[in-house]
Amino acid sequence: MNTITLPIFVVEGNDVMIFPSIEDIQIQLEPIHIKDNIHISYDAEGRLLKLVTDGRDINILPAEEDPSHAAELEGLLRNYLIAINEPMAKEITCDLSCLVNLSKKYVSKVYSLREMIINLWNKLTK
Repeated sequence: MNTITLPIFVVEGNDVMIFPSIEDIQIQLEPIHIKDNIHISYDAEGRLLKLVTDGRDINILPAEEDPSHAAELEGLLRNYLIAINEPMAKEITCDLSCLVNLSKKYVSKVYSLREMIINLWNKLTK
């Protein structure tokens, strides 16, 4: 059985986006970017994921049965967390599980339309 362990990490170059759910990816990412195949995606165990789109909707599927990219994800998360000044990421004892837990505080925020309007209003009225 191919299950996806959350959170999901979507990597584009040196940037790592962290999503707590599949629904957040579907809201945040644009289908055109998925078609361009510019992202590499992993679940929390290092399972490679496949992002697919029909041009309107985005689906996330396991690209492998066993998580064979754990070391790759660990390196990407460590580098990313060090780059954003997360001190624990420098600790050699902080393994993939530790890095995944550290990364949860940097989850990509998905705003509702109401939140976006309030934020815009607050910026305009300052």
